[in-house]
Amino acid sequence: MLREYLTPSLPALSIALLSLASGGDTFTGLHTAFLGLPNGLLVALTIAAALRVAFFLFADSAANRNVAGWVRGLCVIGVILVMTASAASGALPGSVLSPVERMTLDAVILGLIAFKNARILRAPADSGGSGSRAPPPNPEPPRTNGLELIDLLDRYAVEEHGGLFLYVPRPEPAGSVRLQPWLLLLQARKVIKNEPWVVYPEAIRAKVRANYPQLFDDNPSRFYIYRLDRDALATLMASL
Repeated sequence: MLREYLTPSLPALSIALLSLASGGDTFTGLHTAFLGLPNGLLVALTIAAALRVAFFLFADSAANRNVAGWVRGLCVIGVILVMTASAASGALPGSVLSPVERMTLDAVILGLIAFKNARILRAPADSGGSGSRAPPPNPEPPRTNGLELIDLLDRYAVEEHGGLFLYVPRPEPAGSVRLQPWLLLLQARKVIKNEPWVVYPEAIRAKVRANYPQLFDDNPSRFYIYRLDRDALATLMASL
């Protein structure tokens, strides 16, 4: 979940700055209220951080369309409770923001989180840009040897966050060997571990862009991203 928010982008930067502003004002108000208590600074910092983290987690889950409906409902309740607590702390003497300003700030952050989640879809890939189902792999198995798969992995496999991912561009570059016919075999041999994520080019991390520029040949409109099992892949390669 955090990977998308660590990607440099205007929504992620705005969420971070607004969260710091809201959390900082909460801390200021609580610190003033607890100034005479033992460990008042630590208590104020802990409460302010807990409110911000809880708000972010609840808001991100509530805006995620792949989360079960009842879970999203609970998260919406959590968002409301955290926003209420944050607004109430705005009435403390040391707070700069009023309760209404606090709630407005949280509403803006919630909108930015929903906007960012809409750009990076975690739903099954669509077949033509308008549906929500992954395109079925070619039912015919590949008729070439493992060297073709090695070449395709060299082109489309990406190492990141300690894992191996297959970035399948759509449409695939013209005039090159297609990866699509191999997907059925990779799924049958349990090399592919998940339903694909749909990620649009503007949401791809800058580090991936720099290290794997070939992914962007012919300017694909989107990517289907699969997580690969290294052990299952090694077993498959040995059998080809």
